[in-house]
Amino acid sequence: MNDATRVLKAIEYIETNLKEPLSIGEVACHVGMSFWHFQRLFSVMLKQSVATYIRNRRVQESMVELKAGKLRVVDIAFEYQFASHEVYTRVFKSLFGVPPSRHRSIHNRIKYPKLTLSPSLRNLKVGGNMKLTPEIQNWEAKKFVGMEIDQDELLKVELPIAKLWDRFQKQDTKIPHKLPNNYGLYTLGDDSTSHATYVAATAVSDFGVLPEGCKEFVIEAGLFAIFEFNGGVEALPEASHYIYNDWVPESEYEIRDGFDMEIYSKKYDEKGIIRLAVPIMQKIEV
Repeated sequence: MNDATRVLKAIEYIETNLKEPLSIGEVACHVGMSFWHFQRLFSVMLKQSVATYIRNRRVQESMVELKAGKLRVVDIAFEYQFASHEVYTRVFKSLFGVPPSRHRSIHNRIKYPKLTLSPSLRNLKVGGNMKLTPEIQNWEAKKFVGMEIDQDELLKVELPIAKLWDRFQKQDTKIPHKLPNNYGLYTLGDDSTSHATYVAATAVSDFGVLPEGCKEFVIEAGLFAIFEFNGGVEALPEASHYIYNDWVPESEYEIRDGFDMEIYSKKYDEKGIIRLAVPIMQKIEV
């Protein structure tokens, strides 16, 4: 069973358990994948996190019972595993622009489509733009200063990452102890309530007085696979597909906890070349 098939199987499992307590770890275990590899692969393939998919599908399915009018909104919220009526209402309104109580008076059902995947992603044409064999490097801990956005802003704002970089570049020259490269840091939460986070950052030799809106970040020491590709940021999804669906399953490594890192150096400015650093560890033999 390849990784794309495992993600499809995970979606089927989620769909049959929308009214049950459901953790990302449970879903990953059901399809025989490590927690971190499953989260990253799901996000790459579906362009949203596991937590977002579960949340949105629960809201969409709850509409049937809202229209039936047999249960109170608070009871529907609990039935679909929301922590409170307020959380359910906030999520519902963020998706559809109206609270669930208002939806009951709307005759046309709002639809949130189920997502499907191709059973194989091996036809992606990355060979001409990407070094298919990465460098494996053992990095010391690194310090960064940057601005972050979380999953909510990623979903709500048009072109959120581009706008984040615009804001960050206005403060970039004010950061003390700045090192040459800029980095895009991306990580996923550790359970179904956690959020994805993206950080526009620069590496620093030490922390100092931070410009407005900036935060400190530390990437722990560890092993990374470093891929290099050209084509600019438009090629990032294609490169990620290759890494998580092709390279990882066939390598001697698996994904570990930590940030994926887009590395923007002079090569990016001159030739559109990006390096992508993925946190890895040796696979554990079972």
